[in-house]
Amino acid sequence: MKRYLVHKNWSWLSLISLLLSGWLFVNDTKGTEGSMLPGPGDVLPPFTLPVPQIADDAAYLGLEKGSRFTPARLDVDLWVIEVLNVYCASCQFMRPTMNTLFAKIEADEQTKDRVKMLGVGAGNHQWDVRGTEKGYDFPILPDSDYAFHDLVGQPPTPFLIFARPHGQERLVVVASHLGRLEDDERLFQWVREGLNRDLSRMKTRSFVAPGKAQTMSDAAAVPLSESELLSNVHRSLTIDGRQAVQIKPLPLPGWDGIYTGRLEPSGKRVFASVVTRKIPCMDCHDVIYVYSFDADGRFLRFVPISIYKYGNESWEEAEIAMLEKRFQGRSLRSALPFSPAVDAISAATITTELIYDSIGDTRLLIDALTQKGLMSSGN
Repeated sequence: MKRYLVHKNWSWLSLISLLLSGWLFVNDTKGTEGSMLPGPGDVLPPFTLPVPQIADDAAYLGLEKGSRFTPARLDVDLWVIEVLNVYCASCQFMRPTMNTLFAKIEADEQTKDRVKMLGVGAGNHQWDVRGTEKGYDFPILPDSDYAFHDLVGQPPTPFLIFARPHGQERLVVVASHLGRLEDDERLFQWVREGLNRDLSRMKTRSFVAPGKAQTMSDAAAVPLSESELLSNVHRSLTIDGRQAVQIKPLPLPGWDGIYTGRLEPSGKRVFASVVTRKIPCMDCHDVIYVYSFDADGRFLRFVPISIYKYGNESWEEAEIAMLEKRFQGRSLRSALPFSPAVDAISAATITTELIYDSIGDTRLLIDALTQKGLMSSGN
């Protein structure tokens, strides 16, 4: 099931619960299998990350060549990994604290060389993290396809993981923390405690990221009734005053929220996709919208349901029109590159990036439609 067409297993009720508990996972989270986020005792499955393109960052991690590396393979006793997004306000506020933590680790003979820090930018590309070279004192690595973000349960950012090698290219979590924390001494204490933790006495279990089983028809996924949702689908399939008819859900293995219809008077087949994305940021709401494309794979319309910018303010009509204009007439058969300086809606960079990411992956949906005989590979 494609991650951008289903609602992730996270709710505002869950988030409020975390806020009330102080966002702290270090001592009070059991980390049982299927928990939302990894906590103490959870063993992460093997994973790789891109080798830093900055020479000093690669040298800090003891890396020389290669495109990717496995953290659990390196001679490191404790990893401090911050899951972040470079455009996340809370991550930016926390950056000085994390830089101070890095300095303390490097200055202490008990932690230097034994502890390594890195940030993983959920949804960020290489050009995103390149702009943060001077802002962070430790490596920030891109996670443009959200692979690591998905592996650790799709947390809002910032999310901290303190983990140690556990054999078979895996890491075991000794502590974790969700949300903003500007207390470098407390963080350094967790580093020392993590290094001294007796892993032989820790009850461990494999961490399995929450499933993505809720479909778009689930009221928890889209805050609309079925009739309201269908109304937005109809809007997306109304092109230059021409309305689509025979609109119906399209069963497609591995995909939810797909609709199809016929555009009058030509009878040409058109498609709509309902998208909901959990934004990787503590400060922001979900991103929910409908977009449509024709049988040639060309973008038609963008209909927002729930999209916000900084301060959780709704987008203005002019901003929605600007985004739609960027996509107008473009072929969705290939990925859509996103440049923050050119494409981002002001104060909504993360949201815009998510929209580009999801609509850009329409090429995978087109492949599925082609295999089903609903589109021609030659178009």
